[in-house]
Amino acid sequence: MVLLTQLDIDYSSELSPAEQWFECLAHSLSLLAPTPSLSQVQTALLAHLGQRVERVLPRLANPEDPEQWLSLVLKANFLIRLWRTKDEPVLVAMNVSGGQAMPQSQVKLIESSEFSVARKDLGISKHWCLTIQNLEQAPSKDELLDMLYAQLDDQSECAVIDLG
Repeated sequence: MVLLTQLDIDYSSELSPAEQWFECLAHSLSLLAPTPSLSQVQTALLAHLGQRVERVLPRLANPEDPEQWLSLVLKANFLIRLWRTKDEPVLVAMNVSGGQAMPQSQVKLIESSEFSVARKDLGISKHWCLTIQNLEQAPSKDELLDMLYAQLDDQSECAVIDLG
């Protein structure tokens, strides 16, 4: 368990406390993957999720930021890189949220064939929704890493990881 006092949570940040917690641990574990270029992100998302892009585009605070495109259009707040073997990296899109469990409609959206093809065009193999309702009960770095690698062993492309 990670105590809140051990985390550097900035409540004025644009990220939610759950997102800050995940980013902090993922960074300390060297899991965060580089964001693809704006051109790559736009090409993949426009090709496969064009109608969604049209609906979401007005809500982008900075249309030149590929991370915003991934977050709002693809529902991926983070990209992490895990390793099946030392020569086989796996890029995983993470949707991290605090509070309530992930709505089933959002899970179905992420599991759709259009999202799957867009992810594949970006080199993303898996998409996981991680929910944590109580940061006081958050897993430690080692526990989180064990959970992520256990999920990597699962053959499904999309999954919900509910940390309670």
